[in-house]
Amino acid sequence: MTAPLDGPRYFLIISANTDRRNQIADNIRAHIERTQFTFAADGSDAISKIQNFTPHVIITEEDLPKQSGTRVIEWVLRTFKDAPACILLAPVPDREKFVDEILLGNVQFVENFADAEAFSKALSRAMNFLSSGGIQEFSLRFLAPGEILLNQGEKAECVYILRRGQLRAKVGPVGQEVVLGTVEEGEFVGEMAYINGEARSADVQATLDCELIEIPIGMMDHLLFLKPAWSRALIKTLSRRIKQNNVALAKGR
Repeated sequence: MTAPLDGPRYFLIISANTDRRNQIADNIRAHIERTQFTFAADGSDAISKIQNFTPHVIITEEDLPKQSGTRVIEWVLRTFKDAPACILLAPVPDREKFVDEILLGNVQFVENFADAEAFSKALSRAMNFLSSGGIQEFSLRFLAPGEILLNQGEKAECVYILRRGQLRAKVGPVGQEVVLGTVEEGEFVGEMAYINGEARSADVQATLDCELIEIPIGMMDHLLFLKPAWSRALIKTLSRRIKQNNVALAKGR
């Protein structure tokens, strides 16, 4: 049985190369907090370890002794109703493979594990897949640097609290954007949609690896009542926005 995602995040890294396993673990630590690792040197060893404790995410090379990475993932998908997320370090195959799982987000291909951007995006998609099936009232959302959280003009469905990382709000066409400000840890994001019911007023993009709490707008009243700390965080966020606007207006005079 897989442990809850809001505690330690458990990763199984499968590679016959010890240095490669350690490099992959270092890459994960750079993007995800509260990580714990188990390592396997071949496919059979990996399956044995998964039977004892199911990790949140499996990262495997394709070329393994005894069982290939593809075979390990196929076994995982057959065996577990709520399968862990899987990242296969291999090019996307020419023939169709894991089509439904790729669309859902629980299987990712990364052609080169040393490609930091591709790996971080695959990691954020894997974590988002795990979170989407977990917490009922709210869930966790993960973004890699450069990924977009909100688009100006879109209908608002959720409000967010930034647990870790940094976001940047901006308006205007590509190449002519005007930066409105940053969103720091502990602040709300997209809160104006909850307050005024209007569409998104700006684009919001991750500048660092981000972990957010995603709250459906329809649950906000209930959760703010149950969680006074979130109400204080909302007031703090609005106060900072007003201060930023006042500074911008003063500079524009």
